[in-house]
Amino acid sequence: MIAMLRRRNNNANPLRSLVYVSDLKLQVLAEQIPVRVRRDIAAELKLDFKLVSLTLSSPAIGKSLPGEGRIAKLALVEEHMKRSGQIGGLDAKLGYFEALAEMDWAPLDEKTVLFCGFIDGLLLALGGSVSHLLGEPPTEAQIGSQPYSIRAAIHGAGAPRAADLGRDLLSAASAIRVTPQPVRTLASVIARGALPKGSPTKEYLLGTPIYVEKISELDPG
Repeated sequence: MIAMLRRRNNNANPLRSLVYVSDLKLQVLAEQIPVRVRRDIAAELKLDFKLVSLTLSSPAIGKSLPGEGRIAKLALVEEHMKRSGQIGGLDAKLGYFEALAEMDWAPLDEKTVLFCGFIDGLLLALGGSVSHLLGEPPTEAQIGSQPYSIRAAIHGAGAPRAADLGRDLLSAASAIRVTPQPVRTLASVIARGALPKGSPTKEYLLGTPIYVEKISELDPG
């Protein structure tokens, strides 16, 4: 299932085709934005400030208005992070990064979904909770986004503690990446490192997304 939500831009189709959203991450990040800053951003983006405030203060209201509350918090958080310089690029070693890439995705187990793509000589992999895929039922224990869960899902059951993350990521990407589609994502860095010799790319970046959305083409504008 894909949620079509409005995006502030100048395109003829101002809708966001979100396929993955971590409402928990959005809530935690939005709560840290000072009220004055929230009000200013909401006014500039023409967001409903009362709705934002209600969904932040009351989880019950947020659940009753999942679409409206989600897109308002997403716009608020993304704009604040951009203004405060918190979003880096694919060379980020820590913190958050934004990327445009052709990616494919599939669950690795009942908890973790993996998005995979190759861009600018880099294997980009994003691990998250299956329950954050729009259309999947929510769960109380959203542990699929945790680094230890992502690593365990990538390595597979019974893998030794010293398993090669780059090798296993490359293997997972080869299996998953069948029908890649252009997407935009905002994610946080988990790890980056070298891929085995002879690989089509030399390095990987593993992150966990706040959101992933389908886009019509890889155009940064």
